[in-house]
Amino acid sequence: MGKSSKGTKGYKYFTSLVLMLGNRIECLLGVNFDKKGWQKPVVLKDDENMLAGVHQFDLPELYGDTEGGISGQLALYDGNTVQMPDPHYQQYFPLAPAYRHQSYVVLRDFYVGNSPYLKDVMFLPKRTRIRNDGSEQWYRVREDGVVVCEIGSRNFKGISADIKAEIESAKWVIKDKNNGIIHTETNLVNSISYLFSTGTEVGATGEFQANIKFSKPVHNAYFYIIGEADDIGDLSVTNARIFKLSEIDIPSFGKGYEWVVDIYDGTIEVDLSFKIKNLYESVHQGSIQLSFESEASSSEAEIQGFDINPVHKARELITDYTAMGKPESDIHDENFRAAASRIWDEGLGISWAIQEKSCKEALQELEAHIEGGFRINRQTGLYECVLFRDDLLDLENALNFDESNIKTIEFDTINVDDAINSYNVSYYDRENLKDSTFSIDDVGLIHTVGHVNAEKLDFPYFMSRRNAEIVANWKLKQASTAAWKGSFTTGRYDARKINKYDVILLSWQSKQLVNVPIRVLNISLGDGVDNTVTIDFIEVVSYSENMNTQINSDESMNTVLEPQQNNAVVFEAPYYELVQENGQANVNLELENNAEAGYLMTAVSKPQNNSIYALLYTDKATEDYTQMQKVGYVDYCPSLTLDQDISFTDSVFSVKNATEILLAAAGTLILLDGELLVYQSYDAVTNKLTVKRAALDTVPKPHLLNAVFYFFDEFRFIDTEQYVASETVQTQVLTTTPSATQKRDPIDVKTLELNARAIRPYPPANVKINDEYYPAEIDSDLVLTWVNRNRLQQTGGEILGYFDGGVTLENGVNYQLILTEFDEDQIELRTQSINVGQLNSYTFSAGAMQANTFAIQITLKSIRDSYECFQFFTHTVELSRFYSAPYDLTVEFKND
Repeated sequence: MGKSSKGTKGYKYFTSLVLMLGNRIECLLGVNFDKKGWQKPVVLKDDENMLAGVHQFDLPELYGDTEGGISGQLALYDGNTVQMPDPHYQQYFPLAPAYRHQSYVVLRDFYVGNSPYLKDVMFLPKRTRIRNDGSEQWYRVREDGVVVCEIGSRNFKGISADIKAEIESAKWVIKDKNNGIIHTETNLVNSISYLFSTGTEVGATGEFQANIKFSKPVHNAYFYIIGEADDIGDLSVTNARIFKLSEIDIPSFGKGYEWVVDIYDGTIEVDLSFKIKNLYESVHQGSIQLSFESEASSSEAEIQGFDINPVHKARELITDYTAMGKPESDIHDENFRAAASRIWDEGLGISWAIQEKSCKEALQELEAHIEGGFRINRQTGLYECVLFRDDLLDLENALNFDESNIKTIEFDTINVDDAINSYNVSYYDRENLKDSTFSIDDVGLIHTVGHVNAEKLDFPYFMSRRNAEIVANWKLKQASTAAWKGSFTTGRYDARKINKYDVILLSWQSKQLVNVPIRVLNISLGDGVDNTVTIDFIEVVSYSENMNTQINSDESMNTVLEPQQNNAVVFEAPYYELVQENGQANVNLELENNAEAGYLMTAVSKPQNNSIYALLYTDKATEDYTQMQKVGYVDYCPSLTLDQDISFTDSVFSVKNATEILLAAAGTLILLDGELLVYQSYDAVTNKLTVKRAALDTVPKPHLLNAVFYFFDEFRFIDTEQYVASETVQTQVLTTTPSATQKRDPIDVKTLELNARAIRPYPPANVKINDEYYPAEIDSDLVLTWVNRNRLQQTGGEILGYFDGGVTLENGVNYQLILTEFDEDQIELRTQSINVGQLNSYTFSAGAMQANTFAIQITLKSIRDSYECFQFFTHTVELSRFYSAPYDLTVEFKND
């Protein structure tokens, strides 16, 4: 039973393919099919990389439901010296080469989607800790344990000395399944350890939120978070990276986690959120501890990075046999080590993949990325790396040049109007897989000269905006300053010891220059006949001084919105809905064969405009999340939100978010927190919704602000799988877009326990107590009246609401009344279970009540063949006679 599947009709396409990557690699960090995000094989965890070997992918709906996805085996070869030919490749080409020293992948009968055209595939290879020949990387680990060759790698053992933090604000929030706030607690600032729970409502979330501020901007600092959850815990952090150091099972409780929060970009504050979700009908608890001064308990506290240190890359260009091929003895090892260590501290990592480029051009591009230079020291003949940093200037030992030792000098004309005051910076955004740009402006200079002089600045090997911003700021400081530059000649003998990029001091009285630091851009020693030294120079501008810069983003606004979380609900299908879908005769026949049968139903409203429908997955009552299977396609239904609290009897009330109400037809069913309503009308001027309350097998109940109405009736989806009473089904309803499907996540599971709803009789309706609805108290006999409902009869025509008149009672149905009397201390005095039969009233006289009865709980049910109604009437009234005023009082006045 249920909707027929709209399943894709057509072909699935498979291929076997060899794809060359390049030279030797360590591993693959991920594979990106058609820009759907970096994917890993099914058996790998998030922090594990793809090493050489065979890997299984299983993402059959990656491209969206109609386009299919990918699945199959991918064999990775890293280019080692002993790798053998791929056996699958050899099936087609027996003499297939092994491609030693070359990395490549082989797709083995790989499912590539429902289109005959292979979509774009990107691979993210990594080679930072080994050299091109496979040997261990030069200067891999520093004395303090830092992996210097790899930018972004971190060893989080120990305490971060750079962090001074305080919790600015903290709170925990409990939300229901529709994200309505149930409870908030904010007085939490004085602690670093917190305990919170979700309550017993299925689908509720408990979430701890904190804002942490630092006493100064921090870089390369970190702190630890320890969390516990009796089901599933999830941490998210803004303005920092998080890494899960450990996840352990806690006996008789749940899971324990340890995360490290890595602050790497000069952040001054961090917002974090630790969330647990209640998947079952029990109290779910979680705890979280923020540890600013403790060490990690996990032994796995090292995180690998993505980027290579550019100094290591430059050294490889100079020494590798595929590039310049210089012997390693030509490198000033101590100098390169110091430069590599400084670059790691600054976080200026690069990533590149080049097909052909001259070594000279490649070194020049690396110089631009690190704001430095590579040279051959003319005294030692060794390659050196010079970084242009304020704190690396050795001015005390710098040579001083002035009128006494300069033969001739020429200064370039300084024109502030022509100075560069803006850069259009480009870099590659690895996170969004695209070239990105921003502009950086010297606002003060622009205001001074009255116009913009902009130039382009490219950083093709920076994968993050943070790195591009740092170096662009340095370069703009130099370019926008009216710095002295020119050339001079000297006969001073010591000048022959000067090397390119050295810093010397210049004094020139006519220009009012006194010991001005200048950097040597080029040096010429003469021709053997005239040994005059010629030096080209530029004034050193301090990059660390304050600069009035402004960064303007130029990101594309045409980003495709990924599938968002939806607000789906799952419930057991009522008898009425099964009849509408499949006909009454068919439904009755199935129930005769299996009275315990039940069917799952779902409703979901559209979470975003570019989604057409949702996908329903269930575990087929196996209670095993790994057995989740796609069931079908769910059409989105109109929805709106309650804008006030309502009582048992309200039928007209204020609502909001009614943008799709025109899609709903009058007279159809609405689901509101388990109660079925009948839509009557909506007033767009007053935002008032008119409904009938508690239709079919439901009874009225109060509802709170922000409760969601699902107009599901004409958009119904019923799972065709037949379940039986007491079976529990795990479900997920996933948002789809034309290009992607929301990823499945255990934390988003919705659970439904079947209850044989279809076979159960309807409850009595229009129940009144002493001719009132839900009175708080009575002062005489308890007189109960109600009207009949009929499950078999109420299958067509206008749907009755709870307060409508009665119909003929369903054959075989009897009413059971349970009266429980309590005293004023809520101690139970007596409980009576009364078979009322098929009557529509009952009177409980005051004289028959216990003498000290304070309140009576009334429960009224319908029963047929031992099946009780799905929902039933229950209410508690107090006896006003318990508070009768005193009488026969005498007032006596005494004059003492």
